[in-house]
Amino acid sequence: MADPSLDRLPGRSTLAARLATNSAVQVAGSILASGIGFFTFIAVARNLGPAAYGDLTAALIYLFIPAVLADVGLTATVVRTISANPEETETALGASLPLRSLIGCGLTGAFVVLAYVLPFDERARLAVLIASLGTLATLLNATLSPLFQARLMMQWPVVSNVTGRVVTLALTYGAVAAGLGFKAFVWAAVIGQIAALVVTLVVVATVTEVRLRPHVDLSYWRILIRGGIVLGAALSLGQLYFRVDTVLLALFRPSREVGLYGASYKFLEIAAVAPFAVLNSLFPTFSRFIQHGDSRTLPLAQKAFDVGLALSVPVTILGVAFARDIVSFTAGDRYAAGAVALKLLAPYLVATFLLTPALGLLMAHGAYRALLGLNVFMLALNVLLNVIFIPLYGYKAAAVTSVASEVASLALLTIAARRWAGFLPSLRGLPTVALGAGAMTAVILVAPGPVLAVAVAAGLAYAAVVALVPGTVRNMIGELAGR
Repeated sequence: MADPSLDRLPGRSTLAARLATNSAVQVAGSILASGIGFFTFIAVARNLGPAAYGDLTAALIYLFIPAVLADVGLTATVVRTISANPEETETALGASLPLRSLIGCGLTGAFVVLAYVLPFDERARLAVLIASLGTLATLLNATLSPLFQARLMMQWPVVSNVTGRVVTLALTYGAVAAGLGFKAFVWAAVIGQIAALVVTLVVVATVTEVRLRPHVDLSYWRILIRGGIVLGAALSLGQLYFRVDTVLLALFRPSREVGLYGASYKFLEIAAVAPFAVLNSLFPTFSRFIQHGDSRTLPLAQKAFDVGLALSVPVTILGVAFARDIVSFTAGDRYAAGAVALKLLAPYLVATFLLTPALGLLMAHGAYRALLGLNVFMLALNVLLNVIFIPLYGYKAAAVTSVASEVASLALLTIAARRWAGFLPSLRGLPTVALGAGAMTAVILVAPGPVLAVAVAAGLAYAAVVALVPGTVRNMIGELAGR
């Protein structure tokens, strides 16, 4: 039986339109936040230069590890709990807040100490020490995200994120104007993260009508951890192999190479907000559908796969075609040598988009051990390849290894989704996307004029083809237009 609360919004929007709107809000907000962060990146990269920027990048990615590990599956477990049983919202959130705080403080502190043992240079260690405060604020902010995910109210995390980015941007340019250096840029990021947390707390108190009552409940903690530890480990390992290459690069190669790689990787981070937003919408919806035996589960997964293919291919083409122009225009000519990394990394986005529906299904089905086994294998493979090839080939090896790992992950997740959920994605949208990609490539190869004009013309050519040729993308446009 379908859950009627999901069928329509005011204005008679379909469920697909609701999910698309929720994802679109996240994507649009993330693009805005990334755009703001992009100007921050330009200021920091141009003022610090590749070596110092490499140290800053290494420190922030290093602290990403405890931030991921501290989740221990709590976010997904709470989302799943309050999606299926909304009456448990206040209990689940109130219990998870002190639990997440204890775990976050312990892990972050341990990684700060470890940074002084690993072969980072002193500038990177200083950045780790300062930025750890921002990591704690981010962890607390993430503790409240299940509320917005389960209710498909992701516009509020967007507001929080954008506010934090604006604060960081203002402080960064203030530091540039005042002639301040490395430490000021780190502090700007930390204060922005704290500002985002404050906004989230205000929204929870004034908009959601949920009363936050943090409480220590050891029995409920055991339920949350037991329900999420396997999934938490699986998701944590999956996110770690996404960024562990930067940490390994910092341990094996000069800071300058880390800076060159980080400048190119920034664009992959920006583009990756779209599949993450889609997953945030799909997971709670799949959870409800599976809970109620709804027949729309697999068609929704296929539609997400089709749209992911249509969105990721043009971005990949632009990344390959204009890598050097993108990097030089933004970070500066000192980073141009690292543009090859962007070319090598560009296909990563296609694999990430295509694996998102399978990942959402496996999470909703509770296939946590399968995800854990898969990600243990992928992380081990990724680290092994990086340890072997980074000392020899530097950031080029890191880029190739990242793409190869994500493609392998796509294949393994597809196999697992077929076994657990009966989902084997159809490539029905491939002919349309191939036609659009051909039109886009032709424009890039033959059109004269400035790079920006050619890129826009190529994107319009692609959009025209996929919108006019019958298929999922055209159907989605019709649904969103109310036809």
